[in-house]
Amino acid sequence: PEAGGETELATVRLLPQPGDDAGFSRAAIFPSIQLPPPGANAGMDTFTAASGQAWLEGAVIGATTSYWSKVSGPGSVMFTDHLNPTTTATFSTPGTYELALTAGNGQEQDTDSLTVQVHAASNIIHAINCGQTGAPYSALNGITYSTDAYFTGGGPDAFPGNEVARTGDDLLYNYARSKDGTFEGYAIPIPNGSYTIHLQFAETYWTGNERVFDTYLEGSLVIDDLNLVAVAGKWVAYDRTFTVTVSDGTLNIDFIASANNPELNAIVVVKY
Repeated sequence: PEAGGETELATVRLLPQPGDDAGFSRAAIFPSIQLPPPGANAGMDTFTAASGQAWLEGAVIGATTSYWSKVSGPGSVMFTDHLNPTTTATFSTPGTYELALTAGNGQEQDTDSLTVQVHAASNIIHAINCGQTGAPYSALNGITYSTDAYFTGGGPDAFPGNEVARTGDDLLYNYARSKDGTFEGYAIPIPNGSYTIHLQFAETYWTGNERVFDTYLEGSLVIDDLNLVAVAGKWVAYDRTFTVTVSDGTLNIDFIASANNPELNAIVVVKY
């Protein structure tokens, strides 16, 4: 005990009495070092086809150990390397899963979680790699993205060969539709019904506040004043997921820019 009744952590070592296994000759007391608390960041929510792999790119600070685990979900989860903050996961059954990344330093732990939506292949209606005019792209998540289609205005941004954070599919985000002040959005023909919409973004050009735009689905504002550098950074994947109901046979994705041109890298439309 310290003056004033305060206490501090200490390590006590008992040194054995020579020739007496049951006795101790002396005790040594050492102050314990209180380590800064560890931190865990599981990263952004993601999605995959049931046949694919979910990319997990978490981060830990002040930790000597870390591990991924399943918190909830309808099936089993297999991690490629559950001890590595950056890894992949596969799933036995479609559905929504919560996965947790835990960081520890021997004294304390911190845990953060994310959500993975696992889609049956038959429910994936459209997958488009915006700005891609070459060949369809088969992604790590088991989804094959078609070349660009159903757009209004704009042009392709193509920067193949750039490394992109938060994804195992750099090439998917190396392409985008943007340009020329004419890019308005997409009008994708689909049957009427309710859908999950995954919009996949990455800033491919600017490094500051030069690009800002609003995103609308079926006429409703879903992202206000999106600045990809501010929310993620340049060449960092930024995916957003929404649910919509289509009643006129066309999924409308519209953009209005307040600075430079809107940009979109990929679209996935899933029936539910």
